Amino acid sequence: ENISLYGNLGGTLKNPTVSMSGVGEGISYGGETIAKSEFEITYSGDEMKVDLDFSGFGDSGNGKIITRGKIKNILSGDYTLDLMSAMTDLPLSWTNTILDEKMAKLGGELDAAITIKGKLSSPALLGGGTLKNALVAIAYLGTEYDVTGGFGITPDGIELNGLQVRDGKGGEGFLVGTALHENFKKWNLDISLSIENKNAPLELMNIPRSPDAYFYGTGNAWGDVNIFGYEDQITIEARVKTSQ
Repeated sequence: ENISLYGNLGGTLKNPTVSMSGVGEGISYGGETIAKSEFEITYSGDEMKVDLDFSGFGDSGNGKIITRGKIKNILSGDYTLDLMSAMTDLPLSWTNTILDEKMAKLGGELDAAITIKGKLSSPALLGGGTLKNALVAIAYLGTEYDVTGGFGITPDGIELNGLQVRDGKGGEGFLVGTALHENFKKWNLDISLSIENKNAPLELMNIPRSPDAYFYGTGNAWGDVNIFGYEDQITIEARVKTSQ
């Protein structure tokens, strides 16, 4: 990792202005190396203006995050955010740091644009984006899916706006729903999966036989599946017909 910093001090003793800019190379986060980081921060009048650019990460090396805005009420310690961020080819693996691995593990990339407002301790996010070549692994079912489509972000959750789901073995389905949270904890799912093509049943279970497993086996089916509940109390209701 290599970081170069530059600064400037101005204003008066009662109302100082501090400006800092810098360039970083090879900074690591979430298992990814960010090739280049550029930032400019100006503090004046109890608020901080931020201008952040991160680029050169992800499988393609084209990942980019641009963030602009202000952070207010710094002296009181009651940090208030007013930021806008645009993301291109953002690795979904970064979200695994806030997800329970017992629920799902994500891979692939996304594009998104969001605003970030409210307190630093409980930020409110609003915006949306698109999943690109996303991979969702559900440990509870032993399955992996390729997922594409759009999503929305609200202050209390994520809205899945109709996602195409494929199991990589010819099966396909269509998914809608929400994932609600309390300040990014206590995740509560309400998701519906529709598998309408009888000629392309989706793999719904692939669990090897084990003394620790409550159930095991493989299963492909078509029909409707609902998944709901908190992360430690997930309920799955299925109205499906198996392909075998």
